[in-house]
Amino acid sequence: MNTKQTFEQQVEDLKAQKRLPLGADTQFNRVVSSALGLEWSTLRDLEQRIQTKFDAFDTQPAISARLREVKPSNTGLVKQRMCKHVNGKLVYYYRLVPASMVTTLEEAA
Repeated sequence: MNTKQTFEQQVEDLKAQKRLPLGADTQFNRVVSSALGLEWSTLRDLEQRIQTKFDAFDTQPAISARLREVKPSNTGLVKQRMCKHVNGKLVYYYRLVPASMVTTLEEAA
């Protein structure tokens, strides 16, 4: 099974356990829904994705705060952060992945 298939299976397992909040009813749920995946995103990317997908305007500081609230104990997810130099500046990228996949993703990197 490849990484994408493993990811999708783990997400389905979290949904079945009712641990994964993906609705649009709260800011936390919108952020989780938008940041969940194997793709890396900046806070700006997440802000635009939330606005497009949910027609809600959540600011970058608010999104950052919600990402800090993500814990394996309450959602089964972990926040991963990556930093790159872009045009002489540090740019942070984020994603949410199932906690059970962290060692698999680290080995694949």
